[in-house]
Amino acid sequence: MSYGATATPSTVEHESFGNTKMTIATFGNLTDTGMVWTSNIPSVVGYWFQTTDATGTQANEGVDVSLIAASTGQFRFTYGETNKQGKLYVLSLT
Repeated sequence: MSYGATATPSTVEHESFGNTKMTIATFGNLTDTGMVWTSNIPSVVGYWFQTTDATGTQANEGVDVSLIAASTGQFRFTYGETNKQGKLYVLSLT
């Protein structure tokens, strides 16, 4: 199922903590709300997004991230302003 334009991270890093893996995906320019990233990360147990851009108004600064397809690790980004930047942190079981 297609939800929106494709979001492509500029970098993806991986860290391991025993049987847990953390994936850190950096997004430099989320241009349209509803963009989707298919990470192919299985067994997601938690995730959060931290914005890194300094622009925006207090009412619209945040980015909401939803895991919309657990089988493919597909995430949707929703926000009130264009050109958002930040890092998505994903915890998964290895």
